[in-house]
Amino acid sequence: MFLLNFSSWETETGLHTALYGHQNDTEINKQLTVDWAVRYWLKQGCSPSKLVLGLALYGRTFRLASSLNTKIGAPAVGPGLIFNFVNFS
Repeated sequence: MFLLNFSSWETETGLHTALYGHQNDTEINKQLTVDWAVRYWLKQGCSPSKLVLGLALYGRTFRLASSLNTKIGAPAVGPGLIFNFVNFS
């Protein structure tokens, strides 16, 4: 079994492959973590030797609501700019 954790944040900045949640996360965001997904499948009876963990190692950009707040969870008003070095096929 392959585990991939792809998540999308539309109104705030975030980590697309969060290992653990933050203490102020909503309940749904606490479930959008690698730790939660692995524990879920193990509780469902999946053998640990059958799990393959994949991490999304790509960059994401956000257009911030304010340049004064640049932390994880900062309000975002949309995706950031796509630069010339990004090539989508």
